[in-house]
Amino acid sequence: MAINKCEEQLMVTNRGGMVSAALSLIIPLFFIANIVFAETESASESYQQAIKDYDKEIELNQKDAVAYYNRGVSYDELGNHQQAIKDFDKAIELNPEFAKAYNNRGLAYNDLGNQQKAIKDYNKAIELNPNLSEAYYNRGIAYGKLEKYQQAIKDYNKAIELNPKDAEAYYFRGHVYVILGNKIKSIQDFKISARLGGKDAQKRLSDEGLSW
Repeated sequence: MAINKCEEQLMVTNRGGMVSAALSLIIPLFFIANIVFAETESASESYQQAIKDYDKEIELNQKDAVAYYNRGVSYDELGNHQQAIKDFDKAIELNPEFAKAYNNRGLAYNDLGNQQKAIKDYNKAIELNPNLSEAYYNRGIAYGKLEKYQQAIKDYNKAIELNPKDAEAYYFRGHVYVILGNKIKSIQDFKISARLGGKDAQKRLSDEGLSW
């Protein structure tokens, strides 16, 4: 079950996401429709189309925080993290209580390798919404990259408390336990993740000849 620290960091994933049009009554439905992935389109094409649609929405209403936020999510998914940060900045300027905008700006900073700024944004997201499980999960990842493993475990614990069916939180908490040399707890977490449908956990356990 050994895994080195470099491999561990390559395997982690972040979590964010677009918000529903229901949070902004001024967004026409046809703008939202294009963020839903059609089976015949690639994810990249879908995000590019979403950006075009949100460009139009922002032209119509430059004070729409949700449109800036969703465009930022699209830019971030396409790897344009700097542009994503600009959109999240604008969303926060328009709505300083927008917890998900802080969370996702943290994701962009994390992708740029700036874990300190990422953690600062996750802290703010949690301050604004203490029940935002993905902010704890993402902060756990950032702490893991900084090798602050006990703090990472605390955040994964909280993410799991808020969302007990979070397969990824169990999976990555298991990775931290591997690093800390706690094989029993790591296997326990991998098994829970696998039972919850976590494909990575299922593969890992199968490769080790373990059932779940």
